[in-house]
Amino acid sequence: MAAPLLQASIDIEAPPSKVWELISDLRRMPQWSPQCRWMRQFGPLRNGARTLNFNRRNRLFWPTTST
Repeated sequence: MAAPLLQASIDIEAPPSKVWELISDLRRMPQWSPQCRWMRQFGPLRNGARTLNFNRRNRLFWPTTST
C-alpha cells in the first residue's frame, strides 16, 4: 500500500524570487520543523527533487522522504 499523499497550499504576498530564495535553503528545515534533525537532497534542487530526512521526537527516530 502506498503512503498517503500529503499536500498543502498557501497564498504569500511576496515576489516568487524571494519565496524561492527562502524555501530552497533546505539546511533551514530543522528551523521550520521541530522534529526534523537533518535533511539532504539527491541531485540538484528542482521540481521533483527528492530528499531524505531524519526526524526525532524524544527517544523516537525515523526517516522520511520527500519529493
